[in-house]
Amino acid sequence: MEDFSITSRLTKNEYAKVVFLGLCRKPAFILIQLSAIYLLIYDESYILGTFFILSPVIITLIAVNQYKSSVSFRSDIKFTFGENGMRVEAPTYKSEFTWKHILKHKQISNFLILYHSNRMGNFIDTRKLNAEQLKFIKDKVVEK
Repeated sequence: MEDFSITSRLTKNEYAKVVFLGLCRKPAFILIQLSAIYLLIYDESYILGTFFILSPVIITLIAVNQYKSSVSFRSDIKFTFGENGMRVEAPTYKSEFTWKHILKHKQISNFLILYHSNRMGNFIDTRKLNAEQLKFIKDKVVEK
């Protein structure tokens, strides 16, 4: 496939939505939520139960504060995809990743997250890709 590029900017609300939905899909957080319901109904531990229920919201708020302090998140970012990997260009940095250095991908809402470490990844707006381009990217990422 010929190289293709998209330019996107992740808004604060989109970032919050992706972080929140990502947390709510994790088995550990599902277990915590079920424990919280148990604590609220049967154990009457209202403070602990409420804290557990609100934990995804609290973590999302902390992440949004990090978003607000990072210029990189609030800038237009150009992603270029090709046979060998992807190139990322923003006003304050440029980087290149070969496909073998992308550890995994995860699609949450309208974003495909390409992880290049266990905790760091790039948010790709899937609304700016056609089906063939999205399939190309997903096929290139070999889950490790």
